[in-house]
Amino acid sequence: MVRRKPLLKKPSLSFLEKVYVQHAHPVNFVMTAVGWMWGAYFLWQQNLILAVAFGIGFPLIGHLSVWGHHEEELSETWYGKLMLIHAHPINLVFHIVAFIVICLGLYANVVEMVMWGVTVLLFGHVWGWGRVNLEE
Repeated sequence: MVRRKPLLKKPSLSFLEKVYVQHAHPVNFVMTAVGWMWGAYFLWQQNLILAVAFGIGFPLIGHLSVWGHHEEELSETWYGKLMLIHAHPINLVFHIVAFIVICLGLYANVVEMVMWGVTVLLFGHVWGWGRVNLEE
């Protein structure tokens, strides 16, 4: 049996993987965190216009500001690998369900709904963390 050398060049990332890896970029991470923080506040205040403006606007600005900046390099970092796990359909379902439950809980001012949403979100992370290759 002939052993082949591994390819030196790794396959390029898909569009969805590039979008998720961008969360590992510090600028995008901060813009998303600030946008979601203020979006959550405005949802709690039942101000949908500002909630959408901050909750979607800031993350979108963060994504656009880092688009095309070293996705391949970011995908090799620990946080980049973790973000790639989020592109898996099962983890994506966890996050979508959690996002909906959290948003509804914030808007209705029901803390228990927010806590259930965060629980679902963290279960998605636990599922993903078990699959991250942390070896260098």
